[in-house]
Amino acid sequence: MRIGVACGHSRDTTGERRFEFNCCAPVADLVARLLRTAGYGVVEPDASVYDLDNNAALNAKIALFNREAVDLAVEIHLNAGGGDYSTVIYWDAVGTGKYSFKGQQVAGAVADEFRAFPWRSSGARPQSHFARSLAFLNQLNAPAIITEVGFKDHAAQRAFLESESGQAQHAGRIYLGIERYIHRGRTS
Repeated sequence: MRIGVACGHSRDTTGERRFEFNCCAPVADLVARLLRTAGYGVVEPDASVYDLDNNAALNAKIALFNREAVDLAVEIHLNAGGGDYSTVIYWDAVGTGKYSFKGQQVAGAVADEFRAFPWRSSGARPQSHFARSLAFLNQLNAPAIITEVGFKDHAAQRAFLESESGQAQHAGRIYLGIERYIHRGRTS
């Protein structure tokens, strides 16, 4: 299995998006290392992709994962807007009832792992739940998820997410969720 792993946003941004990139980049690196150690093929954007502006970086990640024909893609983000939960988002076609079954399954497995954090997990949610249409989910040829483990504007979560131990736990939970999804698929 080939898995695409990317950090949300890029270095070519400022403010809270830059904070998010700085927190999520080490998590993406660790998830990729854990998956490689477990024997999976991992596709990651070249470091130079993260020097592009935010939209160009996003388009480069999508193009890379489609070109490399990954079987699953993960983009790692933090949330914002005053909440206090984690969620994992998967593709659906707004208003049609169509959704990615595999995306929903892997999102559910990762969201279940996020229940280990001291805040609640809202579970796996389709992008329409948030009234969003997200290019990372819409333009990939493979099942894809966007993880949002916590809120960067929630003081306690922010402190946890920027700490080394918080980032290690964040990466570990994403990895465990992906592993559980893959092994569930092999046995069912």
